[in-house]
Amino acid sequence: MNAPTVSGPKAFYVNTDPSLSGHDSLFDMRTIGYDESTVTTRVTCTTIDEFCEAKKISSIDLLKLDVEGHEYTCCRARWACSNEEPSHEFSSSLAT
Repeated sequence: MNAPTVSGPKAFYVNTDPSLSGHDSLFDMRTIGYDESTVTTRVTCTTIDEFCEAKKISSIDLLKLDVEGHEYTCCRARWACSNEEPSHEFSSSLAT
């Protein structure tokens, strides 16, 4: 899973081949068979809920995510922690 569901420090895998920079991720791509050379750095992650609370954001009208198919996972926590259902359309697009 690429999207953090729990805040805190996480390992972030940075591909050493610039042509594969799109594989930089919180997920170690080598665990699913990619033969890549990476360096690991530590990053601090926060959830959408915690970010909104800290910034006093009460609603989100538009949220653009690029998390390689994990959009629902990112938004699920926000809806689960709220007493209200999402009032806006959820749209996801896949590029091929």
